[in-house]
Amino acid sequence: MTLDEGIQYRLGTTKPSSSVMNMNEMHSMGHMTPALSPQNLISCDTKNQQGCRGGRVDGAWWYLRRRGVVTEDCYPFSVQNTNGAPAPCMMHSRSTGRGKRQATAHCPNPYASSNEIYQSTPAYRLASNLAANSWGKDWGESGYFRIARGENECEIETFVVGVWGRVSMEDVARRK
Repeated sequence: MTLDEGIQYRLGTTKPSSSVMNMNEMHSMGHMTPALSPQNLISCDTKNQQGCRGGRVDGAWWYLRRRGVVTEDCYPFSVQNTNGAPAPCMMHSRSTGRGKRQATAHCPNPYASSNEIYQSTPAYRLASNLAANSWGKDWGESGYFRIARGENECEIETFVVGVWGRVSMEDVARRK
């Protein structure tokens, strides 16, 4: 069972794991993909969250922004429900807005909404956003699907959150 499949099986929801996976993608910007720990978010983000039963995606992003999340090596996935103290190898994350699209419009980073939407950034403009899921590559277009842009389809554009990670030189050295 992969980590993603284990999280889906255990959670019955994709919000905690999807938030961490989105942060993984945004953190890397195509150069480095740190394996961030969904378990860290599930175990430690307890304010108004339901752990294995899901929770509020804005709360998950708040936690990622304020507290950061550790790597998968530091805080591995567990099949048990655990509550834990922050791990000693905490990574820091930073957000530049609370759902304000204009604050992130000039940045090359993808956007994530409450439905985990990525804005594609090719050299030409598309009439759709590319949306990712955590059901795996066998679903949709290798794990992605397209949704109309500018139409607020499925209320996808009403709540947008951006987050940027900071990678320390120690983290870079570990990934080589």
